[in-house]
Amino acid sequence: MWIRLVIEMYFWWSLSIILHEVGHVLSAVCFHIPILSLKIGNPCFVNFKIGKVLFSPFISECYVEVEEEALLKRKKVIRCIYFLSGILMNFLLLVLALLYGKGLMQIWLIFINAVHIFVNITPFWEGSDGNLLLRYRKM
Repeated sequence: MWIRLVIEMYFWWSLSIILHEVGHVLSAVCFHIPILSLKIGNPCFVNFKIGKVLFSPFISECYVEVEEEALLKRKKVIRCIYFLSGILMNFLLLVLALLYGKGLMQIWLIFINAVHIFVNITPFWEGSDGNLLLRYRKM
């Protein structure tokens, strides 16, 4: 029973991370910002690449790399939407967990998405959405 619980928690945690990056991908596509690469998971001994997407089975981080010059050519509001779109996806998942979740998984989904929102909106961590938002807002 505990093994199943840990696997389910890892699955939902990974899905939350992936959907965060999907938010960035969707906004990049909507605003015609070229995507250079998408990394799903930490690089390790088992990696595979399909097109611009690098996959790894150990998902603890993901990253969307866009063409910086194209991003800087966009209006500030579009850059803000791009950087906040991942956080918006986590917020949407949190709301869905509140509405439809049950039991321990509901608590876990609310917790992981709240943590993702907090970590990504806080500008203190290098590479967080909040940090990048402040950096690109000034340009």
